[in-house]
Amino acid sequence: MFPLLGFATYSKKYSYSELFYLQGNPFTSLLDAPDYYKWWNIKALVSFKWNTYGRLYYLIIWAVYSAFMCCFLIVSTIPEHKISWNYQAILLVATIFFGLFHLIFEVRQFIYRPIAYIASPWNWFDLAAILVPMITSLIWLHEKTPSTWIITIATFLLEIKFLLFFRALDYFGTYFAIMIGVAQKVFSFLVVLGILVLAFAHSLHLLLRPTSEYSYDQPSLTDDFNNPWNLVPTYQFISSNGTVGKSTLIETPDDSTNLFTMFSTSILAVYFMLTGIILYNNLLS
Repeated sequence: MFPLLGFATYSKKYSYSELFYLQGNPFTSLLDAPDYYKWWNIKALVSFKWNTYGRLYYLIIWAVYSAFMCCFLIVSTIPEHKISWNYQAILLVATIFFGLFHLIFEVRQFIYRPIAYIASPWNWFDLAAILVPMITSLIWLHEKTPSTWIITIATFLLEIKFLLFFRALDYFGTYFAIMIGVAQKVFSFLVVLGILVLAFAHSLHLLLRPTSEYSYDQPSLTDDFNNPWNLVPTYQFISSNGTVGKSTLIETPDDSTNLFTMFSTSILAVYFMLTGIILYNNLLS
C-alpha cells in the first residue's frame, strides 16, 4: 500500500500524440520539489519504478547510445587507408540513425517543459553530445574530409556522456554525487580565484607588454626590455683556443617568449604561476 494517491498509477487511455506530447501525473510534479525525495515512501516508490521497468529502459537507452558512440568512434579512430569508404559510409549513416533515436527524447523533453529544459545545463550538454556527432557525420558524408577539430569535439562529448550514464548505478552514483557536491561547495572559491587571476593578469600585462613594434620574422633590437627579441638567449662562437668570436647567434622568439604580450596569454601565465606556487607549497608541506 502506498499513502500518496496517484503517484503509482497511470491513465489507461493512451494516444499516439503522447509520443511527443507527454502527459503529466503527480509523480512528475516531484521535479519541482526535490525535497520530497528525502521521504522514505518517495524513495520506496522510485526504487519500485526503477526495479520494475526503469532499469530495463535505461539499459536499452544506454545500449543504443553505446552503438551510436561506437559507430562514430570507429570511423574517427581507424585510419582511412585501413577501412574502405563503403564501411565508413555505413557507420556514418548508422551514427545519424542512432542519433535521431536519442534526439527524439530531447525533443519530447523540450515540448513537455521547454523553460525547464532550456534552464538546465545538463540538457544542453546532452543535446550537444547528440547533434555534434550527427552534424559531423553529415559533413563527413558530404565532403569526406571534415576538420580535425570538430571530430575531436564530437569524440570528447560522446565519451563524456557515456561516462555520465554510470551515475544511475548505485556503485558509481555515489562518486558522481561527491564530485558534484564538491563542485557546488567550491564554486564561490573558483569565482574569487578567477577574479584574482584576471586582476593579476591585467596588471602584469600593462607592466610587461612591449611598448615598441616588433615582428617575429624581422629582428628588432631596441631599448624596450619587454621586446621578445631582447628576451631570447644569445650565443657566441668560442674557438678552440678560448677566443670569443664577434659573431652572435640570437634565438628566434615566438608567442611563448613573453606571455604578457597579449591579455589572453597573460591570464594563462598568471594561472600557471599561481598553480605552480600552490603545488610548490604543497610539496614543501
